[in-house]
Amino acid sequence: MTVKQIRQEQILNTLDRLRFATRVQLQIIHKLGSDRNAHKVLRDMKEYVHIGNHYGKNVYYLNAEGRDWIGSEREMKWNLRVEHYLMRNDVFIHYGCPKDWWTEREILIEPIGGEKKKIVPDATFLKEGKYHFLEVDRTQSMAANKQKIEEYKNISPLMQAEFGHKPVIIFYTAKESREKKLRELCKIAGIEAVIYSVGDIN
Repeated sequence: MTVKQIRQEQILNTLDRLRFATRVQLQIIHKLGSDRNAHKVLRDMKEYVHIGNHYGKNVYYLNAEGRDWIGSEREMKWNLRVEHYLMRNDVFIHYGCPKDWWTEREILIEPIGGEKKKIVPDATFLKEGKYHFLEVDRTQSMAANKQKIEEYKNISPLMQAEFGHKPVIIFYTAKESREKKLRELCKIAGIEAVIYSVGDIN
């Protein structure tokens, strides 16, 4: 396999992992250098990817040929959650592209003699041995966010008992006006939280 093919395969695997990604996101993740070079690399891969447009930005995702090359069985179609995926990528990049990065993975804690607690973060990753849970706040209601925070409040002491630390909860919101409210709700709940709006890390 040539150096070019190795890089293409790496990019296809990233698209399988992230589902959708912009040119800029792939450029950062794979250190593609200049805009001109990134455009060239991705143009050479057009037979393996679909290209959509999101507010003037090219968004890439695997087509049948791309899935076949890397042996992926997960077909993605353009949908209303594209922006959600792209925002999730922002956090992935911000935290240095964690190797331990799982999306929409069920977290189930079952204390001895206690009731099972379950939560499904938008993404879960480990940083310095500590669990971080991401919630992307794009269109959901503040009531839904409040319910999520309550769930994290309930699961945090159980994780402290099982893993020796409470998880860090990350909220990434599309609306700067929500940042303060989310911070307040997390403080009241007593959970360890980091709150970003799009302008903070994008």
